[in-house]
Amino acid sequence: MRYGRVAGRVALMVSALMLLGLAAACGGDDATETAERPANSAATVAADGTVTITARDNVFNPKALAVPANQPVTLTLDNKGAAIHNWAVAGQNGPDGKEIQTALIPAGQQGTVAFSLPAGKYDFYCPVHPVEMRGKLTVN
Repeated sequence: MRYGRVAGRVALMVSALMLLGLAAACGGDDATETAERPANSAATVAADGTVTITARDNVFNPKALAVPANQPVTLTLDNKGAAIHNWAVAGQNGPDGKEIQTALIPAGQQGTVAFSLPAGKYDFYCPVHPVEMRGKLTVN
């Protein structure tokens, strides 16, 4: 009888540790995110019209982006996560009639998208993880 209780407790502990590991693998790395850029700061476009956003599992850093209105912007998505990610502006199409978005970017790689938008506030997101990975784009 005593052996059964010990085995049950060990199984419970192993299950709990596995769930914690799974949660860590799927969640964002807040400590690293904060070290790269404060979570509440907005990325801004460099003088050459470029900006970089980092994707981790499953969060963007930063979650806010400010770009100039009606000016070409080239956004680089740096995928530092283990999962595949991409970046898209919700409901906005480029000159080709397709949604403004990067290609699917495998772990450890980068992808870019060029766009120009009129002034306004837009949502951006990862179409692969649309619930978890969202942010705000301000175009002035």
